[in-house]
Amino acid sequence: MARTLWAHQRFAFEKYKDREDFGLLFPTGTGKTLTACRIAEAKDRPVLIIAPNALCKQWLLKESRSR
Repeated sequence: MARTLWAHQRFAFEKYKDREDFGLLFPTGTGKTLTACRIAEAKDRPVLIIAPNALCKQWLLKESRSR
């Protein structure tokens, strides 16, 4: 994942990267999935994203455009 994190995402990453449990309570469209993926990546943990098909397609399209 090459996308740069926004300020609130960097803050959450730094705050939660070493915690066992956490929750991201950002508003819709502000990067919860990307932030959670980055945290999981830092912990060398797998990621499972569960979302409606429409959101999955939207997220994949957005990711492919950012590369």
